[in-house]
Amino acid sequence: MKDVSIRTAVLGDVKTVFKWRNLPEIVELSELRKTVSWKEHKRWFEVALQDNDHFIFIVTSNENDVGLMRFQRKNDCCDISIYLTPNNKRKGIGSSAFCRHVG
Repeated sequence: MKDVSIRTAVLGDVKTVFKWRNLPEIVELSELRKTVSWKEHKRWFEVALQDNDHFIFIVTSNENDVGLMRFQRKNDCCDISIYLTPNNKRKGIGSSAFCRHVG
């Protein structure tokens, strides 16, 4: 899928990612299974962007931001999260974004 790309998240993405994070579909799949407050999210996002073991990317399709891909190193392992906005699921975007990063 050549219209899919990723870019490193920046602080200016905090509001978009907050909106996505609290979508019911994302909340249901999240580790906490609850919405987060703006204050909680903003603090997490700012800390994560500065953490050398945390990598956050914005997934784009046709030059539109459509989701997030996140890697967090933990000892010898890595947690990986990928989520897309509801109308961009099941189109091969997530797997294409992942393959572009690790491939």
